[in-house]
Amino acid sequence: MKIKKLAIENFGVYRDRHVFDLEVPTSTKTNKKNVIIVRGANGAGKSTFYKAISLALFGRLAVGDTISNKEYKEYIKSKVHKSRDRNDNSFKKDVIIFEIWFEYVESGNEKNIYVKRTLNLKSLEFEKLKILVDDIPPGVQEIDYQNWLSDLLPAGLMNIIFFDAEDMKTILNSRENEDLKNFIKKMLGIQLVNKLDADLSYYLNVRTNGSDYDKLR
Repeated sequence: MKIKKLAIENFGVYRDRHVFDLEVPTSTKTNKKNVIIVRGANGAGKSTFYKAISLALFGRLAVGDTISNKEYKEYIKSKVHKSRDRNDNSFKKDVIIFEIWFEYVESGNEKNIYVKRTLNLKSLEFEKLKILVDDIPPGVQEIDYQNWLSDLLPAGLMNIIFFDAEDMKTILNSRENEDLKNFIKKMLGIQLVNKLDADLSYYLNVRTNGSDYDKLR
């Protein structure tokens, strides 16, 4: 997967539409360029930039794998760009839009994929997803677009591809192995096993009111 371009509209510090060209310039033998670096001062929008990529691709799963639709809407509501001027009505205050263009190679064939996710707090259709593969919609119904995208890019990859650099800083400065263990578990999705164990324990406690808990476990 190679991300080529990203557009963010009315999300966090990004007011209106901002388009980022992420294509790496063509390399030559004397001038090799293989990396795009995103840098900026604290509060400039670096973390928001990366969060936008995850939300564009994974939607609600980018916020958490157990949150409800209501919690998801509340999260989006809290992230809509807010102007310092309360009388400023020159932009859509209730709509966030993410667009992402990327290349994906499948069975040796390169495909250009476009994803547009529109989140409208005032619409009955809160989340709308548009996908084009080489300028043609994928061969599934719109209601299955997220499943199609998740099959292409499993949400479990999110923790490996996108993570806060502060996490790495914590690991490097840690004198204990626990931080490293937790980080690796999160990246590989192994923490889901522990979560399942905790959820089952809670279920057994509620179901049995504490009686026969050990036997059922």
